[in-house]
Amino acid sequence: APTIRAAQTVVVHLLDADDVEIAKLAATHGVDRFADTSSWSRLPTGEPRYHGTRAWIRGKTVSSMDAGDATIIAVEALEVGAAEGKSADPLVYHARTWHGLGDHSKLDPTGGRI
Repeated sequence: APTIRAAQTVVVHLLDADDVEIAKLAATHGVDRFADTSSWSRLPTGEPRYHGTRAWIRGKTVSSMDAGDATIIAVEALEVGAAEGKSADPLVYHARTWHGLGDHSKLDPTGGRI
């Protein structure tokens, strides 16, 4: 978090369920997230970007604030990129585990599961 808070620009990756290993790597403390140089490259502006993700957004940090033990960072989009033909279930983290969103996770208009 200190590195991200100090950065003027960041890259946000939009991950699918098949990108769970990237998500786990990013969420693990004390590891070198960029040790595997075959899985990422630098944008012309210098920020690292992982290969094979659905999409990414390069943005300028405009503000941040503490929210309990988390930090919320507001980012203004400067550039986007997307992989052609990649469409899997979006990946979310909820209740201390990873989930792929799909037809099985849709809610009906009254808030119940379909």
